[in-house]
Amino acid sequence: MKMSTACVVGNGPLSDQDRNDIQNFSGKVARFNDTKNKRNGDRHDIHVQRTHAHNNGFNVCDHDTNECKKYELKGGSKANGQYHGYTLFEGCPFRDDFDMKRIEGHPTTGAMFLSNLQNSMDVQQIHIYGMNWQMSETHHSRLEKELIDKCCTKCIVHETPTNNYLPDKPASWQETEMAL
Repeated sequence: MKMSTACVVGNGPLSDQDRNDIQNFSGKVARFNDTKNKRNGDRHDIHVQRTHAHNNGFNVCDHDTNECKKYELKGGSKANGQYHGYTLFEGCPFRDDFDMKRIEGHPTTGAMFLSNLQNSMDVQQIHIYGMNWQMSETHHSRLEKELIDKCCTKCIVHETPTNNYLPDKPASWQETEMAL
């Protein structure tokens, strides 16, 4: 999937201005897994879904072209219930500054996709909304955030309105309340 600019929307909180910016974004808009903050009518051009069967990659499906592609991180393998050998942000000179074994042991879908976009020659800029890396430490999300800050040179992170991992009210609650 070729795109020069990407808009990546995590599952965290979005402000009304964020939603407006995403809706009017000139490139493709990608959302993850169960799209926790998506409301009816929100843009969703590309869906990125973790491949839980092997947990070493993700699928990317373009809603406009019906094209789907599977991506696997290099060297992903399972040993003792843990996945090892991922290569996130390959070529980043700051990788040695991080405990990559912890980060790559169970990376988030977001980190895998951002790494893929960063390494793509086609992508020049990545706008990130709804990501604040406040989820549980099972993914070592705070370490991922530091890695992304140093290694994702194409990334522009738009701060979330709160530091909650999830939206203040899941989109499904808002739609239910509006229907009442």
